[in-house]
Amino acid sequence: MPDTAAVMARDARLGDPLRPPADPSAELGRPRRILLTGVTGFLGGQLAAELLRATDARLWCVVRARPDADPRDRLADACRRNGLDASRVALVPSDDPGGGIAAALADPALRGRIDTVVHCAAQVNLFAPYPALRDANVRGARAVLHFAANGAPKAVHHVSTTGVFLSPHYRRGTVFEDEPLQGEDGLRNGYTQSKWAADTMMARARERGFRVTVYRPAFVGWHSRTGRPGEHDLVALLLRASWAAGCAPPLDLQINSSPVDTVARTVAGVVGCPGAWNATYHVVNRGAVRFVDLAALAGLPVVSFPQWTLAVRRRAPRLARFAAMVEAAQGDERSGAEELAFRYDRTYDDKRLRAVLGSRRPRPVPLDADYLCRLFAWPPDGAAPRHGEAWGRACPLPATAAS
Repeated sequence: MPDTAAVMARDARLGDPLRPPADPSAELGRPRRILLTGVTGFLGGQLAAELLRATDARLWCVVRARPDADPRDRLADACRRNGLDASRVALVPSDDPGGGIAAALADPALRGRIDTVVHCAAQVNLFAPYPALRDANVRGARAVLHFAANGAPKAVHHVSTTGVFLSPHYRRGTVFEDEPLQGEDGLRNGYTQSKWAADTMMARARERGFRVTVYRPAFVGWHSRTGRPGEHDLVALLLRASWAAGCAPPLDLQINSSPVDTVARTVAGVVGCPGAWNATYHVVNRGAVRFVDLAALAGLPVVSFPQWTLAVRRRAPRLARFAAMVEAAQGDERSGAEELAFRYDRTYDDKRLRAVLGSRRPRPVPLDADYLCRLFAWPPDGAAPRHGEAWGRACPLPATAAS
């Protein structure tokens, strides 16, 4: 069986034929025709809304088919959920059952029309191994670069993650935006491994003359106004499971989280500013907190993992499998859970991002009781109000915690 780090390194190679289609010094103006991947996802849908606000562009959205849903229906649902102007959104259907986008991007007419690619699509699964995420996260990034190498000159914007630094190499240190990616042999989580390969590929493409801008968010948190969480938001799942169970696990988890709308607004702000392209940015909240401190803020007692898992199974059975996986990950070196410990105190520098956005940079949202209230007020079944409507539920936290 091949070593995963060796496979990652091999996957991150560009290959000699991959070159930009035009003189790298040629100027590209503000985006007019944007290809967006991931619009049906949590961050991607919000990013679509912010791109429409920040630019005059029209969006071509790559949406894959599912056995139970037509791409047109999925795009229409994303438009309703995120309040998108459907007149500025076009569908690029992908019929690959494996979730790949290469075939959808092979259209010569599309390659000649698009001037900007925003690649936000990713398969997010913190418990899956690298091979299970390779097609969507690594080969998807390669397909975007092949698309950018053909037809009209294009700027590429790639959404990565600070998770690419979750190896022992970066413990107890400040990670700068220009930090070379190392320590791939210390990455244990399949998701971070796949994003490392894609991130490395994008950096090499930039060196080769492609116009590539990379964004590295930390945890993408629930919406700052509505409280809507992402389906795969680890922190939100932990907190909602604990709230339902009435107790929390003893996780020394470092949480560097920014609301999804803040992350999307930040990325869209850079996309709309050509002078800021061709760089790497950390989209982070500089005020990281511990999971157990958030639990205390919510008035939740911290108990042992077996007690917590049992309480979740009894009081929130739909989250029982998730709780069991979290508990199992604590003793499994392959999960990479060890690297998320607060005691390793990773700090992500974002000076370049703050400099290029200046006053246009969204104001950071603190991880406080008010922000927790929004998450806990979101209905357990995920049934949301229509776009633009307030949920209107009272904050379920005790008055002392919410004050």
